[in-house]
Amino acid sequence: MSKVAGWWSDNDKRIHRPRNSRASPSPPPTPYHPLELKRFRLASIESLPKDLLLDIIARLPPQDIRVPVGLVCRKWYHLTHSPDLIQTQIFRATSGLLLHYTFLRKELIFISMRQGRVEKSMCRYELGHLIWASCNGLLLGFLNEDHYSVRILNPATKQCFTLPPFSKIRYASLLPAMAYVSASMKYKVVLRDFVDGSNGVRNLECLILTVGVDTTWRHVHTKHLSLNRNQLSCAFKPLITDGFVHWVWDSCTSIFSLDVETEIISNSEVPLPRVHRNKRRFYLSTGRYLSLLVALGNFSWQVWQIKPETGEWLKVFNIDLEAEKWKLDVFFGDCEDKIGQGVWLIPVGWLNYPDVLVLAPPNTSCDCILYKVCTREVHSVELPYPARHSLIINHNNCMASVPGG
Repeated sequence: MSKVAGWWSDNDKRIHRPRNSRASPSPPPTPYHPLELKRFRLASIESLPKDLLLDIIARLPPQDIRVPVGLVCRKWYHLTHSPDLIQTQIFRATSGLLLHYTFLRKELIFISMRQGRVEKSMCRYELGHLIWASCNGLLLGFLNEDHYSVRILNPATKQCFTLPPFSKIRYASLLPAMAYVSASMKYKVVLRDFVDGSNGVRNLECLILTVGVDTTWRHVHTKHLSLNRNQLSCAFKPLITDGFVHWVWDSCTSIFSLDVETEIISNSEVPLPRVHRNKRRFYLSTGRYLSLLVALGNFSWQVWQIKPETGEWLKVFNIDLEAEKWKLDVFFGDCEDKIGQGVWLIPVGWLNYPDVLVLAPPNTSCDCILYKVCTREVHSVELPYPARHSLIINHNNCMASVPGG
């Protein structure tokens, strides 16, 4: 910078200032009116691309999306009610296990694994005393004490929808299930019942209803299926995977799978070696696939999974906790002296399959055991009552919209 006869000059500007004169102070900036600030912020928000807004909103907890997020501006309101956001939320939803104690009215426990940490949260719901199924965050259960009425509810958004009645049979005996058809973006509820045929033989009956579309239940073709005596005499809760409902029997290696899109039931046989045919078996949904754990001992299992599209069963890996038995002593309480006498750990679910296997210890313990398969770490979640006393179902914490709700 150079000084020339009272002029200050640089590369950008020149300022004429008389000698021995003081520069007058700059006037203070005019503050924005609060209304102008609000308009500026809203304009900035509304100028964001739709894809970016969807990405931001979808990361929020589902119970916070429509209120208060949906009240920020008109554009956000429409986004929070759009199918695009619901699909994005379903895709990114936190998956976990929902524990339901039938004697704890209106309370659910949700266990999930996020960024390597175990999270437990409580959820209140307004169904009855029994929940049968969960799909994309929607719960299927009884309406209060009425076993003839079934309602679909999203506990995050409080939306609900009551299904059309099914004759005069109690839903409790029909073991309801619910699955999602991604191609049509529709939910279907499935009922399973046994009926006596004209020849005196009990037959499987399956009925289906598209939620928000059908007003009556439709029959699914089942005459090509053959059931043995064990399958006809036992009733087990159906398991749900992506687009499929499975009926399994722990005493059998044969399962029935319903493709809810095509509404066709197929039968598949687990190709277990003869040496494992008498072993105790546990069928679990991974969310995407159906898995089978064959107990090789009190603390070891062989894990199988099925590809529902082909019905092909594959042996994937083994889990062995024998070397970690000492870590489990604290969970056995009064049963510690019975570890060598047939104490069983019961596999009850998966978190982020195949990362974490969830196990229920004996009834004396109110802890749920989480075993990290790769790192062999053992964690626990404290529960109000033993996990074996609860109904455990796969659940996604998201804001799926209730059809007709």
